[in-house]
Amino acid sequence: MTQASATKSSRLRMHQGQAILKIAHTYGSLLSMILEVLQNAIDSGAQNIWLRIDNKKRAITVQDDGSGASIKKFEEALLSVCQTVKKKDKLGRFGIGLICPIGKCDRFLFTSSVKGERTYNQWEFVSSSIVAQQDDIDVPRTVQDALKFSRIPTKGMPWRTEMRIESFRADLRVQRDLEKERLTREVQDRFTPAMRKGNTVIHATIVNDAGEKDSWEIKPQEYRGAAIGEHKQKDRTGETVFRLYVSQRKGRGWSGRGVSIGEAMNDFRLDFKMFAQSNASAFLSDETIRNLQAGIFEGEILSSGIALRPDRVSFEQNTALETFCSHINTWVAEVGVLHVEEARSETRAERYQQTGIASLRALSMVFEKYPILAEIVSGFKLGNVGIHHSEVDAEAIEKQKNKSLSIHSAGTPRAETIEHKATENPYKSESKEGHSPLTVQGPKGAKRTLVKDDSVGLQFSYEGLEGSLRLYELDTQRGILTFNVRHPLWTQAEEGGDRGLMQFQEMIAIFALSLQAFPDTLRPTVEAFAVEDYFPPMVFLQVFGDRERGTHTIWKQPPAKRLPVRPVGRPKKST
Repeated sequence: MTQASATKSSRLRMHQGQAILKIAHTYGSLLSMILEVLQNAIDSGAQNIWLRIDNKKRAITVQDDGSGASIKKFEEALLSVCQTVKKKDKLGRFGIGLICPIGKCDRFLFTSSVKGERTYNQWEFVSSSIVAQQDDIDVPRTVQDALKFSRIPTKGMPWRTEMRIESFRADLRVQRDLEKERLTREVQDRFTPAMRKGNTVIHATIVNDAGEKDSWEIKPQEYRGAAIGEHKQKDRTGETVFRLYVSQRKGRGWSGRGVSIGEAMNDFRLDFKMFAQSNASAFLSDETIRNLQAGIFEGEILSSGIALRPDRVSFEQNTALETFCSHINTWVAEVGVLHVEEARSETRAERYQQTGIASLRALSMVFEKYPILAEIVSGFKLGNVGIHHSEVDAEAIEKQKNKSLSIHSAGTPRAETIEHKATENPYKSESKEGHSPLTVQGPKGAKRTLVKDDSVGLQFSYEGLEGSLRLYELDTQRGILTFNVRHPLWTQAEEGGDRGLMQFQEMIAIFALSLQAFPDTLRPTVEAFAVEDYFPPMVFLQVFGDRERGTHTIWKQPPAKRLPVRPVGRPKKST
């Protein structure tokens, strides 16, 4: 029987300087480094943080009025790299933030005075020296006798802690990362809950290469949308909490701050767009990603089961993350999609109203030049008046159920809607607005009153005419032209953008009015021919013609001379 040989051991060692450098590269960019330093300042309870990025001197300074760091506390941090000494509810908990500037600059200085004392201590970190040391690394410390803390700037320093980064590395990415808008967004996305708790304000200044300064304040972002209501989902891995809002509208988009992801017991947040690009993408549906990145929602989704990775751009890939993503998919499919459809319906309604206003403005010029069309409009039995025309002597019939805007009260068209600069209508009449109202139904405006008098005009309306194959309906009693927004031709026209949609509306309006000049017996045949054989190729040409012609503009002939035309309104009777 062979006796086992004695156990021996082999030593494992590391080059500490090189190891520290690789750990510091966990946060590879200057932006991520700045965010780490700001995070430490927020964790210290600072109410004011002063951030200065000087591209001309290649220096970054972060100062805060938090609790400061004692020699004992700071040396504990130096001996606990990769093992935080902070509490679990703090933003920082990986023990890397202190050394993250190493390798990104020539030197950085950490200066601090603990709360209750007036003496400042300063530690100097020289990147090249630290990286070169194989064994225990010493960081020199000096007492800064010239510095004294005081809330009064003229009597001392208003800050307790300062991190000064000198000669940071310069590359093209730095310029993109350290832009005002991006820096503000990144800070707010990550630290809003913690900044709100601490009533923290970041006073930021960026100095460009020419020495020009841009200063502003970064405050916690606020959610101004309509609250959907808190929703919770429990499972064996933890609890998922949805605190979301439907963003406010801004033009045709939304002004929301976006959705953030985080752990339930920590205030750090990760923007959903970054979350969707991380390892979580394997568990999120395309519908979820598309809807939560559309800007319709803002707020936060939290989980008590997921765990943030040290890189702070992803979470540990495990069952808890997969389950968390499953809950998000379910919420979007069952709850979120209803709000998405409602929001998009409002957007479509505003788009239809805006394009309708623009089209009717163009048609008003057509009505002036071709009085036959104005005469057809004047043949309608009822007209509509707004609240500013109560003085009109008219017999009120009914109040319209839907809001509408007139072409005169709608204001200046949006730039996105009108692709060409508006010019003065050479055929514009001097007739009173109330005598020929051209209005468009939609989410904006007021409910107008239908009257029986000379105030006869045309109104656009947009509906899905369920069970109807008609492209439009013209109510000659009330003067309302309703477009069937569910018709395939309308859907195709929308693909041509606002211009294609406006051209299609104008074409239908002129056709629908002109059709009234035909005998009743011929109208069905003419309308069927137009819808089946004329409109389809015209819509196709509107959508794809610019691409084939290699142009996205319409040739405009010189303005025609103003012609003496009769004002729009009920035609004068011959004597």
